[in-house]
Amino acid sequence: MLKSLSVKAKMLLLSSLMVVGIIILAVILSLGMHSLVQIGQLAALSLQAETAMRNLRINEKDFLERRDLKYQTVFNDNISLLTQQLSQLNAELQSENIQIKQIPQLLTLIEQYHTAFNEIVALRQTIGLSHKDGLYGNLRSSVQEAEKMLGNFQNDALLKDMLMLRRNEKDFMLRRDVSYFETFNNNLSVFYQNLQQSYLSDFEQRQISDLMMKYSDDFTQLVNAEQQFGFNEDLGRMGEMRSIVYQIQDLLHTTSEQITDEVLAHERSIFITAIISIVLILAILVLLSRFISRSVVNPINLLAEVMKRAQQNKDLTERADIEGKDEIVQMAHVFNQMMGVFSNLIQEVFDSSRQLNVAAEELTVITGQTSRGVMSQ
Repeated sequence: MLKSLSVKAKMLLLSSLMVVGIIILAVILSLGMHSLVQIGQLAALSLQAETAMRNLRINEKDFLERRDLKYQTVFNDNISLLTQQLSQLNAELQSENIQIKQIPQLLTLIEQYHTAFNEIVALRQTIGLSHKDGLYGNLRSSVQEAEKMLGNFQNDALLKDMLMLRRNEKDFMLRRDVSYFETFNNNLSVFYQNLQQSYLSDFEQRQISDLMMKYSDDFTQLVNAEQQFGFNEDLGRMGEMRSIVYQIQDLLHTTSEQITDEVLAHERSIFITAIISIVLILAILVLLSRFISRSVVNPINLLAEVMKRAQQNKDLTERADIEGKDEIVQMAHVFNQMMGVFSNLIQEVFDSSRQLNVAAEELTVITGQTSRGVMSQ
């Protein structure tokens, strides 16, 4: 195919191949940089997810310490943000053909964490966000009514028993130990015994008994709710939520490590692919350029060799046998034609010289014959 092209066309073809090669290299490098940017975003999203999880823990602790519902709102907003970040991270990982199996499990656990926290908030509202509402408020109201009535009767034994009950109640509130609830019930039995032995009338005893029963029921409900809530972080609903949190943290840490490893492996793969592509393209360009340049240089060398042999051997029969349609082939054809003209011209000179020699010989014979004729006369 190259034999049918002119030298100019071959040079244009070589230049075009160089330009195409440079464009391909630029595209490969651009795609590699784009992929690296995407990989970097994956690592950033992973870090953002860990940061969002830390914010959730802060929101959780703020609510438990301050018992303010605004922290529940912030928690729910951050849960939505974390879910969105993990979903985006999962989608982008799949687009990069990176499989992290823990992310769907993480999303499930985060939803469980969300549900568990809101259940704890609801339970805390039931117990009471302060000592004036919820089960705390009910207990406070029933205690005040019982103490007011006992104060009216001025019974020292019952007031002493009531003081012990309040102490058991406060010990439970401070230490969150169910043993104080048991002590409370024992002391309540003592209270009822002393109430029956008191000088109070049956009607007054029934009034006090009803109030104390309400006090006991309210305290029992509070204790049961607190037990359900969890006396410490490892028990009740708090323990269940803490277990979910630990699973999320472990999975987030594992996921972050896997993403980091995948990012490094992907970066190495992109780098190796880019290097191999660059080397291959450069090798192809070098081979093509040599092939095209040889299609130009070889005919020139062949023509020069033919000219050199013709000059050294003084041989006008030398011909340049070059195929093609470019300028060098045309120059070879002109050279062949010129050598043919020179060869014909010399042949004509040789023929003319030979004819002159024959004519001279004939003239010499005629002259000789004439001289002999004259002498014979």
